[in-house]
Amino acid sequence: MIYIIDNFLDEKDFNNLKTFSKHVNYSPRYFSKLKEKTDDNTYGLRYTFSIDSELGKCLSKQCVKKFKYNIIKVGGCGLDKRKLTKYKPHRDNPHVFNLYLQIEGGTKLNHGLGFYTDNNLDMHIGFKENRAVLFDSNLIHSPLVDEEIWRTTLTIFIEEGCFI
Repeated sequence: MIYIIDNFLDEKDFNNLKTFSKHVNYSPRYFSKLKEKTDDNTYGLRYTFSIDSELGKCLSKQCVKKFKYNIIKVGGCGLDKRKLTKYKPHRDNPHVFNLYLQIEGGTKLNHGLGFYTDNNLDMHIGFKENRAVLFDSNLIHSPLVDEEIWRTTLTIFIEEGCFI
C-alpha cells in the first residue's frame, strides 16, 4: 500500500522544519550490509531524532490527522540530506511502514521516490516539498535520480501502528 498526501504539515510547521533541517549536525550513513565505508557505499547524511521529541510528536499527530494512521512504535527517525547520483533499490525490513516526507530539493517528477516490481521501476512519485508518502516498508523502493542534486527528506521507520 502506498498513500500520498501533499501539504502534510501546515505552512508554519513546514517552514520551521525546513529551517531546522538546515542547522542540525548530519553524520554520514552507510548501507549496513557492506564492509567498506566508502563514498560509493553511502546513502547520504542523517540526523537522527526521537519520536518523543517535539518534531516526532508533531509528525505523529499529522500522521493521524492526514493518513488516519496511528504510529505506536518506531525503529528510528531521521532527516536525510543526500546528493543523489545513483539508484539503490532496497526494502526497509523489519519495519512495517515508512512515513517519508519530502522537505527540500526542487519540485520535479524524476527526483522523487520509485517503487519496483521484479527489479523494474513500476511506479514513481515526483518530488514536491511537503509531500508525505506512507508506504509498506517491504516494498522495494529507491530515491529517483536524473541529475546530481542535494535534497532533504525525512523518514520515520514504523515498527508498529494501525489505521484508525
